[in-house]
Amino acid sequence: ITVNNENVRLSSTGIYISDYTLPAYTLDINSDKNAYFDGEEIKYSVHASMFDNTPAANVTLQAEINGDSYEISTDKNGDAEFTQTAQYTSYSQSDENNVPSILSAVFTVTQPDGISENYYHSVSVFESDITAQFEKRNESIVINLYSVTLDKLNQKSMTGLGRELYMET
Repeated sequence: ITVNNENVRLSSTGIYISDYTLPAYTLDINSDKNAYFDGEEIKYSVHASMFDNTPAANVTLQAEINGDSYEISTDKNGDAEFTQTAQYTSYSQSDENNVPSILSAVFTVTQPDGISENYYHSVSVFESDITAQFEKRNESIVINLYSVTLDKLNQKSMTGLGRELYMET
């Protein structure tokens, strides 16, 4: 494509036209909850479908969670389930305690044309169901104990991780 002003070329660029191939499969990944305590079982459900939303049966998927790799296959309805133990990982070098870690799962499907596509799903993992905050006031230390509950976080429509959602006095 060239843009001219009379005989002066102002701009030009090339374009590439090729056939677009719809991906054969798409994945929908869910977990039974949004947030877990360390050691709880996470139940993932995966649904594979064709581009027209019909179930994709017998599709082999690669799952990678916490550096471990697994191979799973869909059933005749395009469904697969997978369980993994929630593992809390402390990323904080500060005095913050019971800040959740994020556990990400990567599910990879290889399309018939050989191209692999990754699908991601993340959950929050809390170290414990109780936490403490320490505050220095003058010459004393005040310790506030909180119960960590995940009910609000596990409402499927819930987003965000504000402490008011999981810490109760």
